[in-house]
Amino acid sequence: MASLIQNPTASLEEYKEQGYVVHIKTPRHDFWMKPQICPPELWIIDQSSLVGTAYMLGILRAARQEKAARIVFVGDQSQHHAIKAGAPIRALIESGGLTLARLETIYRQKEAGLKQAVELSIDKPAESLDLLTTQGRVVELAEATARYQRIAADYVKNIKGRQNTLVVSLANDERRALNATIRQAMIEHMPVQ
Repeated sequence: MASLIQNPTASLEEYKEQGYVVHIKTPRHDFWMKPQICPPELWIIDQSSLVGTAYMLGILRAARQEKAARIVFVGDQSQHHAIKAGAPIRALIESGGLTLARLETIYRQKEAGLKQAVELSIDKPAESLDLLTTQGRVVELAEATARYQRIAADYVKNIKGRQNTLVVSLANDERRALNATIRQAMIEHMPVQ
């Protein structure tokens, strides 16, 4: 029985929809729901590469306090890195302090062309990007305003379709411009509550 799931890219509602009743701790939010679960417990920490040293300490202290039997850290350590200081999972892996298991079968991508691009991305990222471009999955817009408007339109479309969407930008000026463009698109195309 899992009683703590940490996944900064998922929402509490998503877990509820999947039938979980869990404690959730993300780098930005704490959701503690105390279900009636008897120890020993299994805690699953998803997207564990995003966990910094302070969060790891908090997780380990809480696990000791709650008498968790095992903690499973899930995630691609090469994919994302913690925003806060430290990379405790990577350090534990490198020191041999964790038993490591690998998931080598790709389950998420069902469509053959996309799955092939994901498989290529592991060892041949340039070929993967070329394939995605050939498939029409990469859109390049050099002009900033047109790019922001396209991102905003896609964001609104995804939100209307009840898809979680994350927009990532590298610079603060770009983030502010994107936020303003997305906000305006939402005002124009979505009912305000």
